[in-house]
Amino acid sequence: MAARAEAPVGTLGIVGSDTLAGLMLRWGEQLGDAHPGIRLQLLASGSASAPPALTAGTTRLGPMSRAMSDREREAFIATHGYPPVEIEVARDALAVIVHRHHPLDSLSLAQLDAIFSHTRRCGGEAPIERWSALGVTAPAGRIQLHGRNRASGSYGLFRERALCGGEYRRRLNEHSGSAAVVAAVTESLDALGYAGLNHLTPGSRC
Repeated sequence: MAARAEAPVGTLGIVGSDTLAGLMLRWGEQLGDAHPGIRLQLLASGSASAPPALTAGTTRLGPMSRAMSDREREAFIATHGYPPVEIEVARDALAVIVHRHHPLDSLSLAQLDAIFSHTRRCGGEAPIERWSALGVTAPAGRIQLHGRNRASGSYGLFRERALCGGEYRRRLNEHSGSAAVVAAVTESLDALGYAGLNHLTPGSRC
């Protein structure tokens, strides 16, 4: 008679994207239902934290909201002797958001870049710092900028697509997660931010 396989027991570490944290947790619940002896340990510290952890061997899974850079891939190969396995599991979108009662209708790419960057590579003629420059009468104060921190794949994606590869303004309020960006925007009519589309709440709109 063949020996009965023992049930797997241990901790599965996951280090990486905040954007994918919800999906990882749901998968972890399903894994726990099938294998009660396995415990999920998730550290959602941003996409940039995944490659170093994978290279160092401190995690088995590294969810990322962007592709690995050539440097990150090369570092992994140099350590392990083989390339990392990349599996596309989902698609998301970044949304530019305001308070639900904000009167703003739309923004052009040039305007968005002139608001968030000081380089204006998308064609803006002058920096935009106040809502009045967009024809908004209320609020008319200074635009409060909210976005992701440098560890986030969303930070790099927004910089590439919305700022035409330019540089953010120093006064950007950087947050560790999209939920924090949305929360900040819902608290002020002067706020403008970007976050994962799936994180929007009734207090915000895009």
